[in-house]
Amino acid sequence: MGGRPQSLRTRLVVSAVALIAVVAAVIGTVTAIAFRTYLYGQLDGQLDAVAARAAGPPAVPGDLPPPARHKEPRRRWAARSR
Repeated sequence: MGGRPQSLRTRLVVSAVALIAVVAAVIGTVTAIAFRTYLYGQLDGQLDAVAARAAGPPAVPGDLPPPARHKEPRRRWAARSR
């Protein structure tokens, strides 16, 4: 474009902003792909567990996982005795 050439400061600022935008886009894309892969892995694990339960009991009773132990919820405030 005709006219006055851009100053060095303007070119540096525009280049820095463009570089930051590209880096942010790459980071966002990589993060989204990694998160998607992680979530699909979680889903596959859950589906495998459901399929194993739907297939019936294990062949050997010793293969059963131990029962889940539920802890009592901790009380935040203990009742004061007077």
